[in-house]
Amino acid sequence: MAYNSDSHVLPTIRSNGVLLAQVVPQGGRISGQSSVIELDGWNWEDAGYKFDQGVHVRFPSVYAFGFDPVLGFSQRKNDNFTKQLAELEGFFKEAQAYTKKDKPMPRNLKFEAMRDVFSLKKTLFIHANLVKEMTEAVLLGKKYDCKMVIVGGTDAWLMTNLLKENNVSVILNEPQRLPNRNDEDYDQPFKTAAQLKEAGIPFCLSISNGGWKQRNLPLMAGQTVGHGLAYEDAVMAITSAPAKILGIENTVGTLEVGKDATLIVTEGDALDMRTSKVIHAFIRGKEIDLNNKQKDLYRRFQTKYERQKSGK
Repeated sequence: MAYNSDSHVLPTIRSNGVLLAQVVPQGGRISGQSSVIELDGWNWEDAGYKFDQGVHVRFPSVYAFGFDPVLGFSQRKNDNFTKQLAELEGFFKEAQAYTKKDKPMPRNLKFEAMRDVFSLKKTLFIHANLVKEMTEAVLLGKKYDCKMVIVGGTDAWLMTNLLKENNVSVILNEPQRLPNRNDEDYDQPFKTAAQLKEAGIPFCLSISNGGWKQRNLPLMAGQTVGHGLAYEDAVMAITSAPAKILGIENTVGTLEVGKDATLIVTEGDALDMRTSKVIHAFIRGKEIDLNNKQKDLYRRFQTKYERQKSGK
């Protein structure tokens, strides 16, 4: 698991009230297995909360993206989509055949990781955003009888019936962004959460791009309230809903007797950037330090300018 417990970014995330996260491998079609970690610990072993809880697949995109020094970023139809889809299904077919053997030789680590996916002990997280991608992803998961979750889900609001019929949950990525198409409503990314809730699709909110933006997750949840999602549902979208999707709902996600005391105490509304101020945070009952480098710099220069003002 690639997790740097000494990163200066982590304290900035904790100080906004985000205490657990799913660490997800990047790159490749079959990216690997993810783990849930606590954002306070000496090392990755100490911070680990639930190891190897799911396998992540980067579904083929219907578009190919490129970059030109003159023209900038470009987007065109992916002519290899059908081929890439066939290759992915071929992997699933081979992996399923492999896992049916008692002692397969030679040992294939990628296929071994799929063993618990086919036995429904682990979740299959498929990263996909557009309708065609998600439709094919759902059909693939259904064909191999996997417990699957869509990660990204930009177009999930356009295909709620298919998602609901197949009991597919959605980890909705980064609502604070631009619309996906020129003819979409300007606030489509903000109101997708409310549309999924209305359609009865289990979902949670996430930020997976960029190491620093995760600290704004509570505030992004607050923005969905202004675009149709009930306040309690917005709170659930970053607490109990992700806990259930990640399979840790028996120990975290809600305040109940017998669960871990992983919680925050705030002054003001935790989802409102104007009033939110986390004053206490606890992980498994242990109060954690909410200081970070940015707060240190604030106090340092505040002291400097106060001295200048007083003539010292």
